[in-house]
This record gives sequence, C-alpha cells and structure tokens, in this order.
Amino acid sequence: MCVSGLDVNEWKEKLRVMKSNAGSDPSNNPNHAKRDSFATKVAVVTGASRGIGLALAKRLIANGYRVVANSRNIGSAMILQNTADLKLVDGDIALQETAKQVVAIGFRILGESIC
Repeated sequence: MCVSGLDVNEWKEKLRVMKSNAGSDPSNNPNHAKRDSFATKVAVVTGASRGIGLALAKRLIANGYRVVANSRNIGSAMILQNTADLKLVDGDIALQETAKQVVAIGFRILGESIC
C-alpha cells in the first residue's frame, strides 16, 4: 500500500481537490434511486461489527453510499460480507497501518490514486 508517502498537507489538498471535483449531489434529488456514477459517496464506519456502527453501515448502503467498514474483527464476526458497496477492514483503527488501509480502500473506491 502506498499511503505513507503523503504528509498531512498533501492529504488535505488531495481531499480538497476531490471535493471540488465531486459533481452534483444526487441526495438533493428526491427522485434519485440509484447512485450517480460521477458522484460516488463513500463513508468510513468504524466499530461496524455491532451496535450503532453496524446499523449505520447498513443504512448508508441502503441510501446509496459505498462503505468501508472497520472493526477489530469484522471479518470473523461474519455479520457483514464484502460486496461492491461494502469493503471490510479488520484491525484497530487507532493503529496507523489499519487507518492507512481504510483510507486507501476509500480512495480506491472513488477511483483515485493516493500515490
């Protein structure tokens, strides 16, 4: 994974550019039923193997988001499964390597390179 090469200011600039290029927000359209291909929304949910995190991940997917779901043992919990709209990441989000993996997957979903 190639995330460690960016410093904080480079991350901020990358995110600023992505936001400015996001296109229209389909959630403003009451008739919007499908995800708009040029305005993909990605959410990161930590603690997604149970409770509020699990409910939030499911609700976001139902509302057209693509979700990167994380918890220490999300894969072995067998409650959620990897799909096109849901990517699971095992690990403690407080650890730098786990956080880098979660962010890299989020960027990959958006079709962006972070290297």
